[in-house]
Amino acid sequence: MILRLGLTISLLAIAACVDSTEGPLEDEGTTSAGGSNNDNEEEEGGAPGPDPSEGSSTFGPGDSTGGIDENTTFGMGDDMPLVADIRDIKRGLLDERFVMIGPVPAISQRATLDGETWFYVQDPTLDEYMGLRITIDQEMDPPDFDHALTLVGTVRYAEAGWTLDLEDVLSSRPHEGVAPIVLEPVQLLGSSAAHYDDALVEIDAEVGLELVEEGKEAGTVMVRDDESGEQLLVDLRPFALDGLPFEPGMRLQRLAGVAEIFEGQVTLLPRSSGDFLLVP
Repeated sequence: MILRLGLTISLLAIAACVDSTEGPLEDEGTTSAGGSNNDNEEEEGGAPGPDPSEGSSTFGPGDSTGGIDENTTFGMGDDMPLVADIRDIKRGLLDERFVMIGPVPAISQRATLDGETWFYVQDPTLDEYMGLRITIDQEMDPPDFDHALTLVGTVRYAEAGWTLDLEDVLSSRPHEGVAPIVLEPVQLLGSSAAHYDDALVEIDAEVGLELVEEGKEAGTVMVRDDESGEQLLVDLRPFALDGLPFEPGMRLQRLAGVAEIFEGQVTLLPRSSGDFLLVP
């Protein structure tokens, strides 16, 4: 997508500045989820997020009512993006704003369903609201998987929650990848589940997981944790895995994927056959 030349040059200069000051993104292997630093209860249903006054923000102090200051360093005028992070977007602070985020690693390749095409990014330096869906045009190739990206686009609250409509990729550099956040099923289905929306997770089930039945829609399955009895919806369609020969009664040692949490429904989206490990 082509931006005006002057704006593009300015954005590239900003991205270079951000890249040089951010330093390398850190990810210390598989992450085990503990508690949360957010004591407020979450609103179920992919709601616009917690109170915007909660916590800190990267894009400037705003006004006394929690609004955004148009005169912050990178927010001057309509043509320049606000420099933000994923957490700002997920908290509902930047609806319909033109923003720049990154560098953040891509954690998936192209996903397509119901006429939409997207991929996911995740900031491994955050412990909540770290993942984000990036919507792209159907004819556009997503950036390289496992690259750290600096992105500009417009924030939108869509049917699946907060998303960034991508307008340009300002920089892309290799990244070692993001380890999944290891969660017990009850954590993923609990009151703090929204923290992990659009993040890469792995289900830790000591006793095991069983495919118990097909979901209501073709290409989805229900998986049950034998220990807790909790069931999780797994959608195989976005990453074209619905042709895999899964049948009720199959057991899994490992199940990973991107968690989508919206309107109280938790759905796991495996990215490839490598996100499954069947019990021999």
